[in-house]
Amino acid sequence: MFEEIAAIAALISGLALMIFSRDKAVEHSVSIASTLGISLFMFGLLIVSVYTDVSENLYLSSGERKNTHRERGSKRG
Repeated sequence: MFEEIAAIAALISGLALMIFSRDKAVEHSVSIASTLGISLFMFGLLIVSVYTDVSENLYLSSGERKNTHRERGSKRG
């Protein structure tokens, strides 16, 4: 019974945190875009492109580490 209550409380607090964070992210994005003198749409495209590049590079670098580890292990055997 305690686990269910804790899970529901975590869900509700997580949703509240997401709503608060969303509002703050939009507020700060508008502020940054206006400071840079670009439209909010262009700023959004910039954020999405940077996020895509960074996440792709992190994914590729983690894959390279795993492949390097596997190659070393297969050479020993």
